[in-house]
Amino acid sequence: MTQRHWITRALGLMLAVGLVAAACEQAQTPALSGSTAAPAAQATTAPTAAPATAAPATAAPPAAAAMQFPAPSGRPAVQIPILGAIPNAPTRVPVPSPTGPTPTPAPAATPPPAKLVQLYAHVDTVSSGFAESPYNVDANLGCVKTSLFARGQRIVWRMEIVDTTSGKILQAADMKTAILKLPTGQDVSFRYGRHGTVEPGISWFWVATWDIPLSHPLGTLDYRIELATTSGKLLTLGENLSMIQPERDGGRDTRVRIVN
Repeated sequence: MTQRHWITRALGLMLAVGLVAAACEQAQTPALSGSTAAPAAQATTAPTAAPATAAPATAAPPAAAAMQFPAPSGRPAVQIPILGAIPNAPTRVPVPSPTGPTPTPAPAATPPPAKLVQLYAHVDTVSSGFAESPYNVDANLGCVKTSLFARGQRIVWRMEIVDTTSGKILQAADMKTAILKLPTGQDVSFRYGRHGTVEPGISWFWVATWDIPLSHPLGTLDYRIELATTSGKLLTLGENLSMIQPERDGGRDTRVRIVN
């Protein structure tokens, strides 16, 4: 055979091989597509496991609210529990009535004889506002009525004085002296002023403040308040009114107390 014949035959063979390869690739394309789509089909048709049905859980009651104070230098931070509300408290089980004879009720307590006073004063203590204590010890909320305080915190006394003979609420012009006497020997003068802005309806009352030293002893703060009006009426208040419940957790004392 001539060289031209061999070239022609080689070209024909190459063309045949190309056609066979193209046919094979076209034949394999559906199979590849099917194999690729198969996992997706399996994934869509695979049975979905039913979610586990858990028993209804009762949420744990939230922790009691706490009043947290910054720690003075060299001392750990502390928290003082305060009154809080538990929205999902457990249901109380009714206590059955005791069987047997009905016990004899205790005799009613006899109150002491009523006193006639010329002056009446309502006094309470509240937490101070932010950054008012020179010891940098603040309550987490200001102007909240409380009897528990920490060393370094500022105590705010609020007072309203009434002349019982006339029913008048006494103001600065009616008072000669209004003194807070502390067990440390310090005397703090009450001042009369408004609480808040100058808008109508703002309360006016007597205020005294004291910053608890960091070295002050813990326990009850036994203070006194001495009042004298310009008309000569006198009143001395001792901070000795308290509510004690010895049957609950050893008792609760509502007097002003330094607790940390």
